[in-house]
Amino acid sequence: MRRLSLLGVLLLLAACSTDGDPEAEPDASATPPAAQQVEIRAGDQWVTTTRADGTDGRYLLHVPQGLRAGRPAPLVLVFHGSPGTAREMVRVTGFSEVADDEGFLVAYPDAFDTTEDIDALLDDVAARTDVHPRRIYAAGFSRGASTTYLFAAELADRIAAFAPVSGVPYDVATTRPTSLIAVEGLADDLASGFPDANRWWARHNGCVSPSSETGRWGGRTVQSTVAACDDGTQHVVHSVSGLGHAWPRQATRPIWDFFEAHPLAR
Repeated sequence: MRRLSLLGVLLLLAACSTDGDPEAEPDASATPPAAQQVEIRAGDQWVTTTRADGTDGRYLLHVPQGLRAGRPAPLVLVFHGSPGTAREMVRVTGFSEVADDEGFLVAYPDAFDTTEDIDALLDDVAARTDVHPRRIYAAGFSRGASTTYLFAAELADRIAAFAPVSGVPYDVATTRPTSLIAVEGLADDLASGFPDANRWWARHNGCVSPSSETGRWGGRTVQSTVAACDDGTQHVVHSVSGLGHAWPRQATRPIWDFFEAHPLAR
């Protein structure tokens, strides 16, 4: 993984110790079969593939009901925190439910941490399913959010838009403008680092001063800012009052709506 800034190190250490990050649990659902034995079907299934270093890795693939053969579908990658599991992200985010409504694929990677690993994972999903090459997206929670920022910097030529939730970026420079939507709890232990993270992103992506509005997610007030950035990209930040280190389920639908509106530029 890339080097962290001093602020990022301190914030990630806080993220690992917070009670809001899901606890790691043994996943007794099934041992993932060998890659060549997987028959892709609707629902959830473990897929084993090879990481960039030649070791075996796995991801949980959700295929919505009624997916049409020959019709490329969007793909959303969802990265868990540390500790945490791919299976927990299904429950915490509700992304699979939105996928069933909207007709897109979801992959929940288990310990795919480098850009080379994600390139290999994306190749594997594309070999098994019909993925729309301009509609691949990435979201992550806590340490997974930091990983999402990393991929926003290094895989913007392949992944169209990004959604870090309750996380801060690694110390990397973006290579091209890309669209990003961040969700941040104002009661999060990481909250002091969010303004710097947002300024960092806006600076590297040439964003103008944002517009702002106030809304509600459930019983919480949400301050939302929207900024236009270079090459037609956008930077959206949802700051949620009273929210600690957590993924609010109310965030998942707005994240998908943002993704749907931002395909990869040709």
